[in-house]
Amino acid sequence: MREKNSDRLVHVYYVRINERKDLSGTDASSIAERLLSYALMHLYGLTLEECGKKTKEHGKPYFGQHPEIEFNISHSGVYVILAIGGVPLGIDIQEQRVTDIDKLGKKIFSVGEYRDFLTHEDRQEAFFRMWVMKESYIKWTGEGLLHGLKDLKMDGWHRFLHIDKEYFCAVWAGVPLDIRLEEVPLRLIK
Repeated sequence: MREKNSDRLVHVYYVRINERKDLSGTDASSIAERLLSYALMHLYGLTLEECGKKTKEHGKPYFGQHPEIEFNISHSGVYVILAIGGVPLGIDIQEQRVTDIDKLGKKIFSVGEYRDFLTHEDRQEAFFRMWVMKESYIKWTGEGLLHGLKDLKMDGWHRFLHIDKEYFCAVWAGVPLDIRLEEVPLRLIK
């Protein structure tokens, strides 16, 4: 089924893997490829092979044969998530895991961000919100960790997505997006 996309319409598809607590990198990559294939066929009537998936200098994937289609993928814990549309974008999902967020925060937050982080009543929530914002931002720019997480001068637009109370997820783009969020049952992409 083809859908005529507006310039700012982005579809976010996600899959929850119920039988495993954590996906291995290989499992997540396989599921991500199948989810991407599903989205391409569902939205554009195209196969992954017709699109010619490639990777830019710092690792951001793109379609050589259809550069007008932008996409980004993330996975954490039991979720694989994909954002796809007609504008450059980045997406990140992260499971809240108990970690030494104060120590890690010092490494990834600027001085001002860290000071703000320390004022939050729920620092774990504040940490993971900032984490997915930074990750989705660097995935949007395609520069990866070229400048480091501390030194990011983030501009553009972002939105948090509610997927699961144990996870944080953010989408980043240069313009406000019209986001359509949809869970895809694993059986549909096998």
